[in-house]
Amino acid sequence: MHALTRATKSGIGKAISTQLIRDGWLVTLCDIQDTAGQVLATILSPNATFCPCNVLSYASQASIFTHVHQKHGRIDALLANAGHSDRGSIYMLNWRDKDEIPPELGLLSTDVCYKGFLYGVQLTIHFMRKNKGSGGVGGCVVATSSIASVHSHQTLPGYCGAKAAINQFKENISINAILPGIVITGAVPQASIDTTTPERITPVRTVEDAYKLCLDDTSMTGQLVECSVDKHFFLPAPEMANGAAAKRACTLCEPFFE
Repeated sequence: MHALTRATKSGIGKAISTQLIRDGWLVTLCDIQDTAGQVLATILSPNATFCPCNVLSYASQASIFTHVHQKHGRIDALLANAGHSDRGSIYMLNWRDKDEIPPELGLLSTDVCYKGFLYGVQLTIHFMRKNKGSGGVGGCVVATSSIASVHSHQTLPGYCGAKAAINQFKENISINAILPGIVITGAVPQASIDTTTPERITPVRTVEDAYKLCLDDTSMTGQLVECSVDKHFFLPAPEMANGAAAKRACTLCEPFFE
């Protein structure tokens, strides 16, 4: 079995990559951080390799998918863990009394969290359709969303919206999303850590176990798995407020496709 894991520098990406190796997977690590990725691949070798990747470049992702498929003949899982939190505020708190137009909004967070994810999912669908002997299931995608995709932070609508968008996918492959609570990684500012009490922290192991749950049961799909402290919760889809009329409004109409 071969898997691509994205964002392996620290925390969740490093943990799930290490778990995959322990479980006997061949793993391609993908990250924009070349040095950290190479170091982790060396630690996890011989069944791990590293490919530098900018998830915002479709060509970069396509090159890696093509290389991996040519080398192994199949791709069984994509673990889409790349992420970036907002560094600015759409509310422009320091622009309240100014007349001039505010500077253009930075979209790095939404692009990494969602555009990079879309690129990866399209490529995954393409290559997993080539998998043979999979019992009708071409493979598995597990994405790191966030509990903020369901219960949004008031201050981070861009990030929360991008994570919420991850939760919407269905295909003839297993696609599930992991929704961590507060996980301490290298990307979390110390000021945020200082405002959180230990009993509200979600260990990386809880997220790691949720990934394993999704990978081990390829019949499970369309699930949102909340990881909160040491527990997993399967979040139900909201009910249709107006029955059949609401359902029809959300139903695919094939003629709209090219």
